[in-house]
Amino acid sequence: MKFQVSRHARANIEAIFETILADDPAAAANWIRELDDKLRRIEEFPESGRQVPEFNSRELREVLHGNFRVLYFLGRERQTVVCVIHGARLLKFRRDVEPGLREDV
Repeated sequence: MKFQVSRHARANIEAIFETILADDPAAAANWIRELDDKLRRIEEFPESGRQVPEFNSRELREVLHGNFRVLYFLGRERQTVVCVIHGARLLKFRRDVEPGLREDV
């Protein structure tokens, strides 16, 4: 099965990293290293993430990473990380998830 991170999710990750980096470079490096571990876990064990509670979909999954939610789509041929958002934000399908699903990465 193919694994990828959408451009939308990459932009989310970059913005979060830059925000953390401005306050604490060591914490930013640690955050990105731990995120990489989470992404590897998704790649190896795609069904390990929980179903996203806001949506009634077996294919849309998430893993938590500190204060953030890493959402990914579990397709038949590939897994796609579609967004990374702060857990305190209200999750909106069209704004947060759909852009990552529509990409042909």
